[in-house]
Amino acid sequence: MKAFTWISCILLIVSLGSMLTGCRASDEDQIMEIVRSSTEAYENENIENFIGYLSEDYERRINLSEREPIQVIGKEAMKAALARDFKRWDNIRMVYTDKALKVSGDTAMSSSDYELSMVNVETGDQGVIKGKMTANYRKIDGVWKITKLESTTE
Repeated sequence: MKAFTWISCILLIVSLGSMLTGCRASDEDQIMEIVRSSTEAYENENIENFIGYLSEDYERRINLSEREPIQVIGKEAMKAALARDFKRWDNIRMVYTDKALKVSGDTAMSSSDYELSMVNVETGDQGVIKGKMTANYRKIDGVWKITKLESTTE
């Protein structure tokens, strides 16, 4: 009878452990939540919120079809770039399609097609940019951060 009780207790502990482990969001889910939340912060022009998803050594590169690439390195430089952009643009919307995500240990990479639409504050003209984007992520002290965004325009 004692053996049965011990086995029952062990099975209960194992099944509870499995249930609790299953409740934690997977790395993929955590990264997709960062994508969703950082996009929402960007669309709402919430610089501080957006910056919170970036690593200290964050890098942003935009490869334009007929001009030199635009490159921003560091959180503070990105903060300044966003402040400048948000003065020029309003009604910002970002849509991602054809998404892919690969996680390997404490690093990850995602890729997608995107469409960015916005309205010029001065002229009221609607702008639309389409292209491809890749993002690199790194888990820092147990938290996923965006380390690099690189995009190309069509």
